[in-house]
Amino acid sequence: MKTVILYSITESYRVKLAVALKSFLEAHKDCGRDVDIIIQSADISDDTRKRLSGMVASFPGFSLKFQNGNELVARLKAKGFLEYRGNYSCYKFFDLDNVLAEYPDDTVCLICDADTYVQGSVLGAVDALLESGKILAMVREPFRSYSLLARERFADWNTGFVAINVGLWRKQGVEKLLYEALDAVKAQEGGRIRITGDQALMTMLCYKHIDFVLTLPPKYNFLPALHLYDYDLFCRLFGVNNVYEREAYEQSRKAPSFIHLIGGNTFIPPWHRHGTAPYRRLWLDCLHSTPFADDWQEEATPIASYLMYLLVRLAYKILPAGLYASLYKKAAHI
Repeated sequence: MKTVILYSITESYRVKLAVALKSFLEAHKDCGRDVDIIIQSADISDDTRKRLSGMVASFPGFSLKFQNGNELVARLKAKGFLEYRGNYSCYKFFDLDNVLAEYPDDTVCLICDADTYVQGSVLGAVDALLESGKILAMVREPFRSYSLLARERFADWNTGFVAINVGLWRKQGVEKLLYEALDAVKAQEGGRIRITGDQALMTMLCYKHIDFVLTLPPKYNFLPALHLYDYDLFCRLFGVNNVYEREAYEQSRKAPSFIHLIGGNTFIPPWHRHGTAPYRRLWLDCLHSTPFADDWQEEATPIASYLMYLLVRLAYKILPAGLYASLYKKAAHI
């Protein structure tokens, strides 16, 4: 079996990618598997390629390849895709057949976002996927819901970490199904694309083909906001979307393997000036061990975001759990 890791980025994400990749390498340096890393980008510089290649070369068993993303961008523009947060890098699922063309069917591909930090092995997710016979393995994201096609409310599957059984992906023609999901949205919306980002379309696919997907425990795509909520409060907040057993949930909070450094109003990313501990220290320590330490410039936290963060944390500290849950659900439209 071959394992492939795919990151899709723009040059502006090079520092975040360096931390995500270095932490992944450190967490899996003794995994005993040969792993190919693919970086897909339409604008990555030669200097960034050189520095990333040197970093990966110091880890035996790992190889690094680069995939030109310009053809994908052209195809997406022709299909009417909108940029998502200023670029097309999130739409890697729509080019997966091409990116993985040289790999055999017994390949597992891990799609990883760059705004992540890895502190434990994710190979348990690979093994669980293969044992399940499913095509995809992902973590549910309880904090968000989309209204798509049927105007129903449901929780996303978060695409910050996705394990894919490549042979079954090809057999079921999943890439084609994703394009069909896009066409369905365009048809309903009079030729416009009402939603952007890969996560909404992947969630549509998973709900339509629920037998395709294995839901992973949160440790494999851990959102730091979950540190606030023990299992009982989590269920009070997101009970309708809750798919986790108590033990798996609490174990994920104690020892997350793959940390997705997002969190809405309850967490500030570590690359921001007011980044939230403890992940800021871990992230910076990892950054300083990469060839990109001198490239990093601390980002200012938007005032509105910081004030909202303070308000939510204050409410969490002073309000009874039931009242906090009620107010949070109303504010977040859960």
